[in-house]
Order: sequence, then C-alpha cells, then structure tokens
Amino acid sequence: MEPLPGYALDLTALAAQLTAKGIRRVAVQLPEGLRHRHAALVAALEQAASVEVVYLADHTFGACDLVTDLRPLGAQALVHIGHNQIHATPGQLTIYVPLESLHPIDEVVSAALPSLHSPVVLCTTSQHLPKLPTMIRILEGAGLEVRTAAGGRGCEAGQVLGCHYGAVRNIAAGAASVLFVGSGEFHPLGLALATDLPLVVADPYTNEVRTVATTRDRILRQRSAAIAKAAQATHWGVIVGTKSGQIRTAQGVRCREQLRTAGHQVELLAVATLSPELLLGFPQQAFVSVSCPRIAIDDATRYDRPILTPPELEICLGTRAWEDYLFDEFP
Repeated sequence: MEPLPGYALDLTALAAQLTAKGIRRVAVQLPEGLRHRHAALVAALEQAASVEVVYLADHTFGACDLVTDLRPLGAQALVHIGHNQIHATPGQLTIYVPLESLHPIDEVVSAALPSLHSPVVLCTTSQHLPKLPTMIRILEGAGLEVRTAAGGRGCEAGQVLGCHYGAVRNIAAGAASVLFVGSGEFHPLGLALATDLPLVVADPYTNEVRTVATTRDRILRQRSAAIAKAAQATHWGVIVGTKSGQIRTAQGVRCREQLRTAGHQVELLAVATLSPELLLGFPQQAFVSVSCPRIAIDDATRYDRPILTPPELEICLGTRAWEDYLFDEFP
C-alpha cells in the first residue's frame, strides 16, 4: 500500500538522495492534511532508505514553517514534503519533496467553462501544478485566452501561496476572470482579497464549480470593522514572526515607528505560533501582525482584540485611504 495514497511520491528517488548524502537520521515534515498518514510514511521511508526517521509532529502550515535547528534531534537533514522551496535554510540540508495529486482535473475544469470569461488568469497550488498544461489545453480548446505568470517566493508559473498571489496580481490588468483549480476555502479567500476580478473555483476532489462573488465584500466589511475597533486603541503590540519563512522584523519596526509617531504606546512581540491563549493577560488593546499575513484575516473571530495587517494599520492611522485597501503579501 502506498504511504500517501492519491499522491505521486517517489520514495526510491528520495531514498537514493539520502543514501548518496550519507544520511543516517532524517527529520520529516508533512502537510496538515496528511498528518494521519505519518506512520505509514515513516515505515516506508525507513525501509527504503535504511534511515532513522524522526517525524516532526508540530503543526506544519507550509514551506514557511520549517524546523531550522535539527541539532537537538541529531538529524542530518530535513525532508519537507508537500511544498516547494520559498526561502533558503543556511547551514542545513533541506530536501523538498513536492506532492503531485493523482486526482483527475479534466472533468471539473471542463465544468467551469460556462462560468469563465476571456482572458482567464489561471492559477492553482503545487499539488496540481504538473497538470497545468492540461488545464490550459481545456481552456484554450474552448476558445478562451489563458494567462499564467510566475510570482515571487519561488512560485512557478500559475502557482499561488496563501501569502503570495503574484501569479494572479501580476497579470490581472485587462483580464476578465480568474480560475483557481484546487480545494478548500483558504486560497480562494486570499484570491478574493488579492484581486477584484470575478473568481471561479474548480475543486477536483468534490467536482464542484463555484463562483466567489460575495466573499470579497464580506471580508472587507469584517476588516473595516476591525480597523474601526483598533482605531480606539492607545496601546498596541506589533507581532513579529520567528518561523523561518515568516520573518519580517524590519516591517515590524516600521509599524512600531508609525504607531509611536501617532502617539501610541507600542511593543514588539516575537512569536512563533500565535494563538488566542498566548495573548491572554497581555495589556495591549490592538495588534499588528507582520508574521503570517493570514492570521489577521482567517483567524479574526478567534481573538478578543483586533489584529491588523500592515496596510490596514496605515488605513487606521490615516496614511492610506480605504479605497486603496491592499492585501498584505510576502514579497
């Protein structure tokens, strides 16, 4: 039985790479949705590569969330499965193993055709990226002009991340619609804020096609309310991430200086994984997050005080107009 059914995982190639580098103990990270398969993966990899595997059981939310100090584990390398590289890990061998979904996409992309208008900006996630040529063939076969582009953070053409939508934003001018091929609400929500183009989602796992017509307005109303509440605060905290791919300390310092210039009390708070429980007992009345940009958007209802993004802070302080609302993205 395959350790990760539904995905193309070349354990033989991975084992050969570990053997060639003389790796005897390796640490492994899996995406959140595959945590339940870790035991099967550990057993298969230990057998294939004759290595000792330490499974990193902390939550892993992407390639921004790497363990960068393996010394306490005695591991010689990190194998990060499911995401592409988005930043360097100096002094540590990190092997990225992207996972290609084996789920067919032809039917759901074809079903999306009536909802699309040309030109179409096409985007997807890393697990469906190998099928991008098939997506383009189906769309162009229906007479649609298709646009794809590379973004930043190591994104290939057509690839989006939860913190970066340059693959869409860079070529949105003059386009008529966006097609996202993938599952869940996480990326569609980010796309709804990153662009105001009509968004169509084609989910290969449910074969569902849906339009995202009201999501942007709903989220922007929520963000407007958060900004209005934060405007009453006089004591702020600026949350700086310490995870390897979420470090924007310079941005945090800029936010602190903006708040100080406006006459507010403010402290820098360094946090690895933010949670409502972590902030219990802190005196700040509002926060700015410069770590993962999705914390303020996706998790807002979990917190008892407003958390803004850096562009939202500018709106709150009156240095940016609401009409110039900008989704916070990693460069």
